[in-house]
Amino acid sequence: MSNYEQSDYYTVLRSPHIARNEEVLVKPMAAGEMREKYFSHLSYVIMVDSRSLIPERLGVAL
Repeated sequence: MSNYEQSDYYTVLRSPHIARNEEVLVKPMAAGEMREKYFSHLSYVIMVDSRSLIPERLGVAL
């Protein structure tokens, strides 16, 4: 069960030392089979599409 409402937006920060270029505003996707299987037992974990701009915005190496 997700702790996040799908209708709300959330800020994702890569670093505890907040920098403007290391944050992104996201909206959760509907819970799906894959998300439930791999992430239902975890807290504070997100999965993003590698083809989106989110990894680049957060400075993540793919």
